[in-house]
Amino acid sequence: MRNFSDVIKRFDDVDAIMPKCLFLEPQAVCMKMVRLYKKNDPAIDKFFRKKGATLKKDNCVLPALLYAWIFLKQGKNDDAFTVLTNAKKKSENPVLVANWEALANGKIKQFSNAGLGEAWYALGLEMPKMQRVQQQQYRYR
Repeated sequence: MRNFSDVIKRFDDVDAIMPKCLFLEPQAVCMKMVRLYKKNDPAIDKFFRKKGATLKKDNCVLPALLYAWIFLKQGKNDDAFTVLTNAKKKSENPVLVANWEALANGKIKQFSNAGLGEAWYALGLEMPKMQRVQQQQYRYR
């Protein structure tokens, strides 16, 4: 019997199927961008300009934040700020605005896509932070 995590992470199969896919949804665009990022493929820039940057309203939020995150990991802070500035013109998403303000003020460590929730963590780039569980205190009388 296979482990569930083994089934999910068959990236070779994904890479073989990717060229035949249509990328209309923001989540699908982001999945392709993640694969290009993981393979250090320079085609990610062209792909984002063609697919991610053309999305409108709230559909542009996830691809723009992902692309900015990639730029930050590569040390290209100015490029990340430019991407967020362009996306901010299309959407007033609170996570997008907060990250734009963090980069505008030079507070790169405050950049976080955690506010996107499951849509961000489904990309597999970061693991959600575990919240501390507080035990209830029982009082005996």
